[in-house]
Amino acid sequence: MGKKKTNVSKVSEEDLKIETESPAFEGKKRKFGWKKIINKKTIILVAIFIIVLGVGFAYRVYSNTVNNVVVKDDREGVVEQVKNIVQKDEKMLKGQEEDRINVLLLGMGGKNHPGGTLTDTNLIVSIKPSTNETAMISLPRDLVVKVYDDQNPNYWEGRKLNYMYELGGGDLAAEKIEEITGLDINYHVSLDFEGFRKVIDDMGGLDVYVDNPFTDREYPDYNYGYQTIAFRQGEQHMDGETALQYARSRHGNNGEGSDFARAKRQQKIIATAKEKFLTPEVIANPKKGLDILEDLSDHVETNMEVWEMIKFAEIAMNIDRDKIINKVIDNDESGLVYSKIYPQTGAYVLIPTAGEYNFSEIHALASNIFDIADLVKEKAKIEIQNGTLKNGVAAKMATQLESQDMEVVKTGNAKDQTHNVTLIYDLSNGTKPLSLEFLQDQTGAAMTMPMTYEEFMLNHATSEEAPLETEEDSEGMPDFVIILGADNTSV
Repeated sequence: MGKKKTNVSKVSEEDLKIETESPAFEGKKRKFGWKKIINKKTIILVAIFIIVLGVGFAYRVYSNTVNNVVVKDDREGVVEQVKNIVQKDEKMLKGQEEDRINVLLLGMGGKNHPGGTLTDTNLIVSIKPSTNETAMISLPRDLVVKVYDDQNPNYWEGRKLNYMYELGGGDLAAEKIEEITGLDINYHVSLDFEGFRKVIDDMGGLDVYVDNPFTDREYPDYNYGYQTIAFRQGEQHMDGETALQYARSRHGNNGEGSDFARAKRQQKIIATAKEKFLTPEVIANPKKGLDILEDLSDHVETNMEVWEMIKFAEIAMNIDRDKIINKVIDNDESGLVYSKIYPQTGAYVLIPTAGEYNFSEIHALASNIFDIADLVKEKAKIEIQNGTLKNGVAAKMATQLESQDMEVVKTGNAKDQTHNVTLIYDLSNGTKPLSLEFLQDQTGAAMTMPMTYEEFMLNHATSEEAPLETEEDSEGMPDFVIILGADNTSV
């Protein structure tokens, strides 16, 4: 995706003006009204009905709805669209040849809400067609990215991710998420709150299992005030408004008062909605389908063509919910971001733990997310030793590995702290090959040496370590010991 330059100078929202890293911009901010940003308000729902009921019904649905959902200057003729639908099996989706299709889902208030073009949801859905695996990666809205000015391209400002859609629509949001994740964002789809509520109601609501009960006394109402909402543990039938409250709440108690907790709930709602949509009561009901189309026509924006939606829907229908990998980029102990208050503005922001505007750790997670799921199954235990005199090296590597769901059982200093190169001792007897390959990639280890734990203890144990004496002791022994040398980038 090519670089999109955007004017960012005259921004009035103080809570979004993070920190100017260069002289004041001279350009004017690009304005995007809700109607103006709609390029193709065609939707995946059209595609699924096409699959089920055939091209004849597709023609009727398309001809009945295209004038409402596609901007006139941007749409193709009905005949050309139907021709593309018929020939879709000969075409490939973007990313399909690489066996990874990445779709950015954006959720926002919409035209009837304050800050209606600030995104509450920034979620990547990645599909691996060869295995029908799916990964959902949620990015926090307060993560800061660089935005360059089109009048003065050498100047930039740090802006929150949730502001990208207002500045440049779905294209700019996708561009910045490509920078953050290192992924090619093939498609983007945005949906506002009203559209979300309507589609859930049109489907007859959702049955959602609430894992963690909570009460939120600061949930926004529709009159610039607050209301109290609460959810009990267990399965609940939710209408559109209740599902929106569950997905949107930010101030709940019992550990549910963060954007990260909210991102997990949003992923659950999306997975549940996908399952409900594919039930016979929804997918085989033409009237219900047309109701959904009509309700969503003013609330969805996407860069997908109709034939691409159909083909994507065919792939999505084969997704096994049990194969969905869920990941939220968060600021917990092993998270990839940390929170900060900018003293100049008092704004709360999130910064990568690798350093400001250094998204390398997020790149590694996003690119390896399908492999990480297999790694976790190996349940490798890892010990990390600092083989240098620089403090904190082992702890930093432990955080990096734990953020990718690896289990670090111990960190400390090596017996010899004059190592020039990083070494990995494989104590697993070759039983965890994926973990070994992953550790080699993450550490850049110059050498891997297989040996037994007893051999390792005999030659490399520190003075504080005692040899194993019982079988119970052996349960905590590591499968791999990493000794970090001066060549490691963490040093």
